[in-house]
Amino acid sequence: MRRGSLFSLVTMFILSGCVSYAAEELTPSSAPPVYSAEGADLDLQVDQQIHRRVIPLPLEDERTDVNLGSGREPIPVCVMQDERETCITLEPDVPQDMVLRFADGEKTLRFSYLGPQAQFSQAYQAAHRGRIDIEVPRAYELVNVGLSLTPYAAENLGLTASSPYLDDVRSYFADHADAAFVQRLDDLMREDASSYHTLKMNGAAFELADDNTLTRSEIYRSSAWTGNDLLPLMEDMQAFARFSDFSKFYAEHTQLYASQIAYLRDEVDVPGMILWLGAEFPDVAPYDHTRILFSPLVGYNQSLKTFDEDGFRQSMPHVNFPYPEEIDAQLSRDALAVYRGLILFTELNHGYINPTIEPYSSQIEAAMPDLSLWVGNETAAGYGNGTGIFTEMTNWALVSVHAYDVLPEAEADQIAERVERIMVRNRGFTRFDKFQARMLALFRSQPANEPIADIFPELVASLPDMLSE
Repeated sequence: MRRGSLFSLVTMFILSGCVSYAAEELTPSSAPPVYSAEGADLDLQVDQQIHRRVIPLPLEDERTDVNLGSGREPIPVCVMQDERETCITLEPDVPQDMVLRFADGEKTLRFSYLGPQAQFSQAYQAAHRGRIDIEVPRAYELVNVGLSLTPYAAENLGLTASSPYLDDVRSYFADHADAAFVQRLDDLMREDASSYHTLKMNGAAFELADDNTLTRSEIYRSSAWTGNDLLPLMEDMQAFARFSDFSKFYAEHTQLYASQIAYLRDEVDVPGMILWLGAEFPDVAPYDHTRILFSPLVGYNQSLKTFDEDGFRQSMPHVNFPYPEEIDAQLSRDALAVYRGLILFTELNHGYINPTIEPYSSQIEAAMPDLSLWVGNETAAGYGNGTGIFTEMTNWALVSVHAYDVLPEAEADQIAERVERIMVRNRGFTRFDKFQARMLALFRSQPANEPIADIFPELVASLPDMLSE
């Protein structure tokens, strides 16, 4: 049976995920409900929140997995079109099917909703509350090494950062590049390119001891947006660690990890970023712990996972190290800290802007019906809907807003120009220049004591104007 992944507002932004994983097989106790689909794309209502046109029709695969984040309580889920709807009540950890019936056949949606993905003991909370930790965990790096050795990574420039460290990886593991673990990672990424993110992120859900013994984390059931897609690979991952003596390689590079951690800790002002975001988005509950994970191997691929369990909120950005660029010499030290810290900032801020934007999703979808007016290539179009594109433009425009708040205006101008170039020329957000200009104008017109979260009603309302400017 062929299976697909549903890229949607629900999985990508509102519930902190962007890909589906192969959900566990379902043993139904009764026939699944049926929705007779007609015409255009379908809406999805999840726990009273309606997400417009997030199920694109026609579906190509026989079964499409739809993962709706995690929680403790059952949630109502409805597929809708006009006045017609079919609903289910989705229990944590109990996948349910719904059949979409077309004039020429049937397809299946499999909805999944995970139980708690982490368990924070009182001892863990006491030890980590109020802290910012920056780490290259051993098991996490094991996964990144495996990903970097795949033929898929060699064929896709940018997935892995070119560096002397990558050369060391390829030299040390030259005899192990055809290991079953590497081959399976390669297969998964070829089947679904976006699985790179969840495979990498789930490396944090394992621990690797000095003797190369691999175990499940006692804290994280999964450290990605959906399930733990590394679990089926655990035996191969363990074998790869042992026969390559991964811990020996890791120990030989602890000085490199420490130097990169020190740069992020000392130069880009992570505490300042978090304080600024908390002040500008006061309605978002603060995070008790920020755990920043990275690998020297990661190219231009970042993501954020947040946890809210046992009365403890944790923000877990997964980022790349900001290697120096030739143009860095054009910036002052303070401006360079903002610029080289923008990848980390653009992940931290998702924990604040996503819940702020969520209530406006219906208005955004209505204001952005034609996505081709906003995006111009596959990278941008991969965000899937208006809310996704709006969220990513907000994410990067906020870098410039922050720069104008902490740097002299001339230096902030440099940051805003670079952000615009990245988003328009490199990433294909063709209207980003208009969006950023409008967001900055609204920010500058605010009274000094008002948070930027207050501009969102007007920012959303001004979307049509950006098409005519």
